[in-house]
Amino acid sequence: MKKGILFYILIHVTLFALCQNKKEIITSIRQKYKEINAYEKYDVITLSNDDFIEENIALTGELKCYSKEGSIQKIVEKFYPSYGAVTIEYYYDDQECLLFVYREVHVFNHILHIADTVPYVEPDARDLKLISERRLYFYENELIELKKKGRDQFILHETDEELLEFVYHHSEFNQKKIKEQ
Repeated sequence: MKKGILFYILIHVTLFALCQNKKEIITSIRQKYKEINAYEKYDVITLSNDDFIEENIALTGELKCYSKEGSIQKIVEKFYPSYGAVTIEYYYDDQECLLFVYREVHVFNHILHIADTVPYVEPDARDLKLISERRLYFYENELIELKKKGRDQFILHETDEELLEFVYHHSEFNQKKIKEQ
C-alpha cells in the first residue's frame, strides 16, 4: 500500500514539474519572439515565386528571411491561393533550431459566402477575413504545444500530424533556398 501511495505521489510530482517546465519554456519562447520582432537591423533576403515555391504548385507568393550575423532568426512565407492569403512565420534560435511557428489563413468574403458562412455584400467581396490561426511551440526542434483558433476548411493539411509535417518540410526547404542565394 505504501509503495502504491509513493508511486502515486511520485507520478503527480513529476507531471507537475513537467507542466511547470513547459510553461517556463513557452514563456522563454515568447520572450525570444518579442526580441526577434523588436530587432531592426536585420539583413533581409526576399525571394518570390520561382525562387522558393516548389515545382507544380500553382501559387504566387513571397519569402522573406531575416538574419543577424549570418544566423537566420525569422522567415516569413506568404502565399496567395485563389481563395485568399496564407502567412506563415518561422522563428529560430541562434543555432537555427525551430522555436515557434505562427500561421494565419485569410479567405475572401465571396468565398465564405459560397460556403454560406457570411452574407454576401458586393463591395466587401474581395475583403479578406481571418478564419484560422495556428501557434506551434518547439523545444529542441520538437513540438511541445499546438494552439488552434478557427478552422482550416481551405487547407489540405487538416490533421495535426499533417500540419507538423508541412511545417518541418517548409522550414527546412526555406532555409535551404535562402542559403542558396
